[in-house]
Amino acid sequence: MSIPFPRVGRILITFWASATLTAHLWGAFRVVDLSNLAKTADAIVVARVAESPIIVAVAPDASILQVPFVVERVLKGTVDPPSTSAEWTQTAATLAPAAASLAGNTGVLFLKRTGTGSWSIASISSLNRDFSDLMFHAVAATSNPGYAYNASSSTEEKLLCELAAGADDGGGSEAVDLFLWLPRADVSADVKSRVLSSWTGSSNEAIRTLGWAGLIQLGAPGTLKTAMDRLLPTADKNSSLWAAALAVREYLRSDDPRDLDVLRNLCAKAPHDLQLAAAYALAAVHSKPTLPYLAGLLDSDDPEVTALGIGGLGMFANNVAILSASSYASRGMLLQAGPAPYRTQDTMSHFAMTLDGIRGQEASFITFWRQWWADHSAELTKP
Repeated sequence: MSIPFPRVGRILITFWASATLTAHLWGAFRVVDLSNLAKTADAIVVARVAESPIIVAVAPDASILQVPFVVERVLKGTVDPPSTSAEWTQTAATLAPAAASLAGNTGVLFLKRTGTGSWSIASISSLNRDFSDLMFHAVAATSNPGYAYNASSSTEEKLLCELAAGADDGGGSEAVDLFLWLPRADVSADVKSRVLSSWTGSSNEAIRTLGWAGLIQLGAPGTLKTAMDRLLPTADKNSSLWAAALAVREYLRSDDPRDLDVLRNLCAKAPHDLQLAAAYALAAVHSKPTLPYLAGLLDSDDPEVTALGIGGLGMFANNVAILSASSYASRGMLLQAGPAPYRTQDTMSHFAMTLDGIRGQEASFITFWRQWWADHSAELTKP
C-alpha cells in the first residue's frame, strides 16, 4: 500500500530545491557531477597555467582557447610531457579577452584525449560560461595533514583531498560543489571525516559551516551538538547555515539520546529552516525513542513543525520505513510488510506530513494524535 506523494513527499523536494538554489547564490547556478568527471576523464591533473591561453577561434556563441599548463601532480592517468597544452571550448565568446588573467593560476584539470591524440579540457559543468568551469582552484602544496593522500589512494580520494584543500584556500562556489558531492563520493567515511574536520578549522566561516554540515551528514552520534554549539551563536549572520539544515533534514537519521535532545531544542528555537529540518529528522526516524519528541511537536507554535509531528507519529503507527534522502520518489512511500499493531483505519485517515495535508482540519488532526499518544505512551515508553 502506498501513501500518496503529494501529501508526504512534496515538502522534502521543495526544501531540496530551495536549499540547492540558496547554495548557488555563491555564484552562477551550476550542477557539477564530480563522480562522472572522475570516471570519464582520461587524465586528471593539478596543473599551473603556464602563460596566457591562446584564443584559437571566436564565434558568436563560443570561443576555443589553447591552454598551456605545467603538470604538478597527476591524480589519474598519464600526462607526458608534463609541460603541454589542451583546448577548451567555452560558450561565451565575450570572455575570451579575459583569458590573460588565467596565467599563473593552479587548478585541477579534467583531460580527455581527442581523436588526434592531443588533449582537450572537460568543462566542470554544463554551463561552461566562464573560467570557473575550466578548472577547480588548487594549491601548489599544503602542510595540512587533513588533506593528505598517498599514491595508492583512489582517484576520488585524491580528488576530494585536492579540492578540499583548494576550497579551504579559495572558498566560493567550489566548496558548495564539493559539499553537495560528498554523500555520493566513493571515499571512506574516515577520509571524509578527516577532510571535513580540517574544514571546521578554516579561517573562512562558510568553509567552517560546510565542514560541520558535512560531519552532520556522516552521522556520528554527538556530532550534532558540537556542530550546533559552534554554529548557532552566529546563526543570524551566517549565510551558509542552509548547509547544516540540509544535512540534518536529508541525512541525520538518529535516535541517539544526545541527538534527540538537540533536535528537540532546534525545533523550539532556531532559524526557521533549521527548525523544520530538525522536525523532519525526528519524523523521518519515527522510532520508539523519538515518539515523546514527536508528541511534543504537537504543541509547537509553528504549524509546519506541528504537521511534521503528526507525520512522524503517523509513520510510526502505520509502520512506514525510516525515510532516507531517496525515500520520496513519485511513487510515494510504501507501508512495510509485517505486523502493524498500531495501524487502524483512523491512524490511516489522520496521516499527513505537510501543512497542506491537514489544512482546514488542523484541530481534528492534533486532537486525534494527542489522544493517540495519551492512550499508548505508557506502553511505548517502557524501558
